[in-house]
Amino acid sequence: MADYTSREPMGILPHQALKEMIHYANYDYHRIDPWARVLDEDAFHEMTSYLYNMYEEIESVHSFEDPAGQVFDCVPIAQQPSLRGSSAAVPRAPDLRPVLEGRPAVPGPEQVETPAQPAARRDRHGNIA
Repeated sequence: MADYTSREPMGILPHQALKEMIHYANYDYHRIDPWARVLDEDAFHEMTSYLYNMYEEIESVHSFEDPAGQVFDCVPIAQQPSLRGSSAAVPRAPDLRPVLEGRPAVPGPEQVETPAQPAARRDRHGNIA
């Protein structure tokens, strides 16, 4: 059975499960964890409330782990916490293909091409990274 120190692949915790863990987090349980660093019960509740509100309306559509073990959740742009309450249009990402090819960037409509796709990298759980 894997424990906290094990590096055996256990899969990535589903985003919904993370939100439930935050919602049901208990200070008495976490204060005895040697890895937990929180000043007191009020600070713990402030922290869990902040995290719960941050993730409340977010649904991850894909998750992957990088080689260092950091998990990334891919969230639709419209659900990004930094855009909540904003009425500004989401800017389009610039087309960097000319720059990558050694030419100057040219603003304008996006050119749709189908470049050859490199082999997909996969994390240790088999997710496309």
